[in-house]
Amino acid sequence: MRIKTDTEREYPEITENEPKFDLLLCGFNTKKRIRYGKELSGETNVLKDVAALSERKNLTIVAAFDTDNYGIIKHSACVFDRGKLLGISDMSVSLGDSPYMPGGSAKIFDTSAGKIGVAVGDDLYSYDLMRAFALCGAEAVIAVGRRQKREPDGIITRAYAYLTGLPIIALFGKCAVSVNVKGEISPADEYGVYEVEPLTEYALKTTRVKFYV
Repeated sequence: MRIKTDTEREYPEITENEPKFDLLLCGFNTKKRIRYGKELSGETNVLKDVAALSERKNLTIVAAFDTDNYGIIKHSACVFDRGKLLGISDMSVSLGDSPYMPGGSAKIFDTSAGKIGVAVGDDLYSYDLMRAFALCGAEAVIAVGRRQKREPDGIITRAYAYLTGLPIIALFGKCAVSVNVKGEISPADEYGVYEVEPLTEYALKTTRVKFYV
């Protein structure tokens, strides 16, 4: 699974000379909100335009936006695949005081690039959520947050990737971090593309319990 990250352009964009990749991950690059009411009425067409881009380029796009559902503001990640909006995953865990409301449950999306679990904002700090992604058959975790990277973030990401057997690629503000299933940092190639390799073998652990009557 080849993943390219974009932490600069306001909205998803792919130029003709860019290398081939399977998934484009865009961070919270704009302060403008996606207002569902305006999207539904056709007053704005951000979601429609990104879906059209994913169809033209025949790939998966995960784009992070702040969404406004008639006054309820959330951190969200919209998942598009080959012209379709597969769904929107909201931040489901809110730590501390925040103006952003937690949304519905985090989701796994079956895309042309692979089966991905999408974590938004503070969701990345929930080990139970990462473990649930692994148990439900995700091949990789895509995490995106607006806040800039702090020192514990890299440690947590590496630990969760190792413990769950899921490669994780995360955006902390303008910083991208890719971790393999061994808990090691994976650098991007010369074109800024990350090669994410899902774990293909699993070792089941058993526990023997002896009862005395």
